[in-house]
Amino acid sequence: MTIFAITASLFSFLAGYLLSRKIHQPPLKVELSTSDTDIKQPDLKTDESAHPGMSTKEMERLSIVAKQTENAIMIMDADGYIEWVNEGFTRMYGYTYEEFTQTLGSHIRQTSFSDAIEERLYKVQKMGQPVFYEALNITRDGKSIWTHTSLTPIFNDAGELTYLAAIDSDISRRKESSDVLLQTIGQLSHSINELSSKQQHLLNETANMMQSVKDAGELLEETTSITRFIKDISDKIKILGLNASIESANFNYSGIQNRTDTNGFRVISNEIIQLSEDSKKQTNRISNTMLHLENSFSHLNKNKESFNHFSDAFFTTLNDVRKELIRVERVAEQLNT
Repeated sequence: MTIFAITASLFSFLAGYLLSRKIHQPPLKVELSTSDTDIKQPDLKTDESAHPGMSTKEMERLSIVAKQTENAIMIMDADGYIEWVNEGFTRMYGYTYEEFTQTLGSHIRQTSFSDAIEERLYKVQKMGQPVFYEALNITRDGKSIWTHTSLTPIFNDAGELTYLAAIDSDISRRKESSDVLLQTIGQLSHSINELSSKQQHLLNETANMMQSVKDAGELLEETTSITRFIKDISDKIKILGLNASIESANFNYSGIQNRTDTNGFRVISNEIIQLSEDSKKQTNRISNTMLHLENSFSHLNKNKESFNHFSDAFFTTLNDVRKELIRVERVAEQLNT
């Protein structure tokens, strides 16, 4: 049952009882024990003859509510002077009626811990409207507790204000849980923002690494053409070597007879010169390609390390977010209990 449902039930019983007392009995008085500090509660008789406006069952319920509820109940006259408090009031604040009125005063203006009591009394007494508010109160032993207060006017059948009834519910645990929830949600929001940032870093590093892989792939493709050139050079060298061997054999066989006998060597020489020029060009190309390839692999390795770093950070933050979500869920469950 929620605080509002409990408060509504208490007011229903109290209003019926107080109106019955106002019509059929003398004004409500509180008797104080001289032997101890406990409140001697008003005699809530449960026979219908004592309270013609209420049934025996209703009186029994009222008696249980007044004595056993954990809520603090305070009854005041129409002007706001305190006439009665229940046992729950004493359990919550540590004061009996006598101790409370002697220490803090007998009027709600004196005893209220709320700075807005005048405004609230105006709404209740002049406008006839109930007010609900939360306030930080101090018990007899100096402990601070948060309470939800329902301050309600009670009217007789003629529409005249006869009593004011205040019911305080201890919401300290709920208030603390609310504060913890707000703090946890703040931490969760921070973690989510951090997760989003690290996710973007991870995406950037992934893109960089993919670009490095692509660049390395292109350089590797270029090494394929270099390898093909080297193979061609090797084949040409073999052919030139074979031709040179043939020309050498012919030359030894026939001897130098005329200038035309050296044409074969001249052709081979030209081929060798051309092959040498091509080799120089390819040597520079090979050197540049190898240098770029080395740089590319170095960059790729750095990207890999950076990727691993951001990946670890991302999953660590993701785990933190999961923990914060579990904490929010637990705090929310506490608020609902």
